[in-house]
Amino acid sequence: MRQNSFKLENRSGFLLDRIRDDFLEARYIERFEFQETVSDPFGKEVTFERLEYRQTAFRATATWPGLELIDPSRSVQQLLSELIEASDFSVSLAPLSVDVLKWAEGIQQTFGGMLTISSIQVGGLKLEDSATAKVVIKGDKDVREACQKITGNRPHILEKLQFRIAIGSASATVLLANNATAKIEGGEVEEELLPAIRKAMIGI
Repeated sequence: MRQNSFKLENRSGFLLDRIRDDFLEARYIERFEFQETVSDPFGKEVTFERLEYRQTAFRATATWPGLELIDPSRSVQQLLSELIEASDFSVSLAPLSVDVLKWAEGIQQTFGGMLTISSIQVGGLKLEDSATAKVVIKGDKDVREACQKITGNRPHILEKLQFRIAIGSASATVLLANNATAKIEGGEVEEELLPAIRKAMIGI
């Protein structure tokens, strides 16, 4: 990764931010140069050069889950390809599928009873042999019991859930998806939430 460090003359590369015995934190940076054309108030087109940098922070560990992308851009294929190349093709990457309810319950164990699941999205809920449904259950109170009543013993997939959590005087809303993504809204408690989210992911 150091051999492919980002420099201003490069189109892409890595910047290492922190290295420890069991993990490293870094950013993958891509530089894009392109032309943009706009019309002035008199209808004359003006073309100018634009320069844009896109950064994706990531955390790599020697243990499962291995790679965590932080606020990634829409396309991370180039980043993944260069990570595999940086490892001399000694690692493989695969998407994860997780049980979001177990994930949330793991986070709850860290903070006690302060977690309220306010929304659950269920997909593939089997109604009959040729019919399934996608259902979003929302409520002011915890909706786990309502979700259990609706799904019963029928096959289904827990796709997403959202919970509210209070930590001290601050609060946050967290969205978990079964593709192992987590979105935190409430920056004040992010530093406390992130370790719990990682720990719960490992414990699933």
